[in-house]
Amino acid sequence: MGKRIWGSLDPFYEPGPVLGRRVANSKFFTALLRAQAFDEYHFFAHSKGAAAELLGQLAALYPDQAGQGRFCAFTRLELPFALGREDYHVFQLSDCMNYPFHAARLRNAYSRRIFPITGATHSLSYADYGVNFLKHLFAGTTARDAVTATSESGRAVVAAYFDHLARAYGLDANRFHPPRLTVIPLGVEPDDFSPPSPGERESARQALKVAPGTIALLVFGRIDHASKMDLLPLFRALGRIFQDGADKSSYCLIVSGWIEDEEQGYLATLTELAANLGLRLIALPRPTERQKREVYAAADIFCSPADNPQETFGITLLEAQAMGLPVIASDFDGYRELVAHGETGLLVPVTGPTNTGLVDMLAPICCDNHYHLLLAQRYAVNAPSLARAV
Repeated sequence: MGKRIWGSLDPFYEPGPVLGRRVANSKFFTALLRAQAFDEYHFFAHSKGAAAELLGQLAALYPDQAGQGRFCAFTRLELPFALGREDYHVFQLSDCMNYPFHAARLRNAYSRRIFPITGATHSLSYADYGVNFLKHLFAGTTARDAVTATSESGRAVVAAYFDHLARAYGLDANRFHPPRLTVIPLGVEPDDFSPPSPGERESARQALKVAPGTIALLVFGRIDHASKMDLLPLFRALGRIFQDGADKSSYCLIVSGWIEDEEQGYLATLTELAANLGLRLIALPRPTERQKREVYAAADIFCSPADNPQETFGITLLEAQAMGLPVIASDFDGYRELVAHGETGLLVPVTGPTNTGLVDMLAPICCDNHYHLLLAQRYAVNAPSLARAV
């Protein structure tokens, strides 16, 4: 039996903002190495410099595997020759959008065997995705190729894309068929996220200056109303709670996660909203991994009232639950698959638009964050229900 070789056009370790997609991809590759399913891992980078940089990064992260010569990095120009030289077991791409169809054309032309090409879904709401999904519908797609959705709602969106495109372009189903669709949810490592001990919890609350007896609500994720969630419904919910007589000093709100430099104004707005309510706001932007676990350990309730259609899964909900926190989340997209309502948390109703025609027409000529914000503003998280949940 020959070597089992895994290939990819993606590095699976990307610099830049800490986003859910990048975390999911890096954790996937770590789990893949732990499973010891392959003898070698081949990467095809844009340049020799990028290939050398990736090998250096992998050697630093996984010295044992690197020392065994299990990592190889080439340039994209070398891909046809590698396909003709090696019998690849699978090509796994970190996203189902960028390269699957191009890789399939090269595979069909140069490989000695037809191996599967797979790619995972992440956000599914960008305006140009119809064009990218159309590229999947070509005669060279095989029954072995797959798009892996992280949630059932994500799978339904991809299936709807393929069905709409096939009908709109009158494609013959016998010649032009989509890749197989499968659902494999994301997960978290129990060793990375587990309920804190009483001492760890007390230490975390002291570090954040959370007074004894205070109910700490935690929002963790991208601090961005255009691409994650608008927190105004949460402030409105807390305002209702205070109007009903709750002691303002017995609550605090922790907001933590990635924030872009240009979004500092949004954090300032949140600070102003909290001040208007008389609510203590603890902001911890761009936390380290240690600080991330610390804010989870210090919290009593995890809140994620997402209203943005790019949210197809929600890894932070799993992290919070693994840390032992009850979750309050919007009954929205992939979120509803992660919370057992009434058992592991509470889901809050979201009202959405029946027609987004104008926004859809504007989308191709607008920036992505503007388009997502316009869509998100057409969804409403039910503030009274959110107040009752808290």
